[in-house]
Amino acid sequence: MLTVRNVSNDPFYNQAFEEYVYETFLDDDIFLLWQNAPAVVVGSYQNICREVHVEALRQRGIPVVRRISGGGTVYHDLGNVNYTYIVRANGTVDYDAVLSPVIAALNAIGVPARKNRTCDIAIGDLKISGSAQRMIKGRLLHHGTLLFSTDLGVLDQITTHRKNDCFQSRSTQSAICTVTNIREHLAAPMTIEEFQTRLLDQTVPPGCPRLTLTAEQEAEVCRLRDEKYRNWEWTWGKTPEVHH
Repeated sequence: MLTVRNVSNDPFYNQAFEEYVYETFLDDDIFLLWQNAPAVVVGSYQNICREVHVEALRQRGIPVVRRISGGGTVYHDLGNVNYTYIVRANGTVDYDAVLSPVIAALNAIGVPARKNRTCDIAIGDLKISGSAQRMIKGRLLHHGTLLFSTDLGVLDQITTHRKNDCFQSRSTQSAICTVTNIREHLAAPMTIEEFQTRLLDQTVPPGCPRLTLTAEQEAEVCRLRDEKYRNWEWTWGKTPEVHH
């Protein structure tokens, strides 16, 4: 198990970073933690106009970013921590294999988390994490959200039908769930920085490689960001026509 450090909050860069690591570091299992400045991240097959109020996003200056996995629409801000697990897999979708170590790590640092439904993590019946997956050549990319101190009020204003932070793996419309922030359920307070450090230490134990991209690798990520993730065709060109 290794991790690659990413201190960027640029949602376009972060999608490119994740894809680059997935396609470049082929010999190890990988765990990443990262954060986006406010952004809406949509699944690869989603109709953006059905999921979010585009005008509300425009007024707030919140960008829409399309990711390489399926699933539903997610709102990210700096109160949310994203994790990515990249592991070898035998071709079958297995959420337990990647959710179990994340839940165990959360439990170890005092978060009373449990699995809920197929691909969610919850505290009680309130959702703190949704996830989605992509499989290429026997390697599974699994990524999810961890709501720590997200502004849940913004979700109502920018998403249609209270589509709060939910992935649903078999359809293009997001599910509707009741969500909560991890911070509200901690026995002892911790900052979001402490949360990330402790979670990383549980998941990628000290002694495992902790890498930083070289300048050349950084340049490749930036090229992918600009050519793909900032490209109108990638983000909006995949949105099916909307008929009024």
